[in-house]
Amino acid sequence: MRAIVICILSCQFVFAEDMNDVRVFTMTTTNVQPSYVITSEVFTRDSKTNLVRQTHTSNGVVLYRAQTFYHNGADMGRYLYNGAETIIGSTPGAPYALTYRLNPSGQIRSAMIGTIRTNDVASGSITVVTLDSFACTNGVFYPRDGSWVREINSRTTSSFSTESARGTRTIDKRFAARICRYKFPNLGVY
Repeated sequence: MRAIVICILSCQFVFAEDMNDVRVFTMTTTNVQPSYVITSEVFTRDSKTNLVRQTHTSNGVVLYRAQTFYHNGADMGRYLYNGAETIIGSTPGAPYALTYRLNPSGQIRSAMIGTIRTNDVASGSITVVTLDSFACTNGVFYPRDGSWVREINSRTTSSFSTESARGTRTIDKRFAARICRYKFPNLGVY
């Protein structure tokens, strides 16, 4: 089996405000037998990897796609499509939470990496902070620019609802305890 490697060093820049720009590095490998193409894309923000996508295609049809999310060097989880089904998973022991947002028909709209702050908010509540966010179109994720993440974190609401399921929000402490036990079993701030 002979592989022809074509490196496309396409440092495509998606500019954001300040230094929170997102860059993508792409490499494509073509396998003559059994005739499929592998495209690997590495997305970085502030020189740190935040999304790695590997797509296998044959005759324009996606056979397999693996997307791995990262934050501060930590593997947060994966979104896999194998041609027949989609598999979503979080990395055990990850330092932050990876969550997905669905539309009413059950299609994924976005993914978010977040954490909880408890030491700088009013008594009886906690703050959920968005660390990174990814838009999703047809099962393909793209990092949102830094200005979008800063905008979301500048918003605060007094209750947890479907509309406030992104960004910074203040929620009831009893509800937060249930979230902490489920999403952050090792956090110990219940």
